[in-house]
Amino acid sequence: MAWLTPAQCRRARQLLGWSQVRLAAHSAASPTSIGRLESGAVPQDRRILSDIRAAFEAAGVEFPERGNRRVRLRGAR
Repeated sequence: MAWLTPAQCRRARQLLGWSQVRLAAHSAASPTSIGRLESGAVPQDRRILSDIRAAFEAAGVEFPERGNRRVRLRGAR
């Protein structure tokens, strides 16, 4: 299962310079779903999480092993 915290989603968007609308364009999630994920207001749907994470990874975002919440761009140290 793909995992993605609200903070990781916000940080990954920040690293890429993406708005919620732009992330939605790169994934199957709506801007509303992304906003809800980032606010933690609703339960996270696994399909949406997987799709958002895949969009970030395709754009070069790396997610460390589970338990470590840092997010970085591929090749960054």
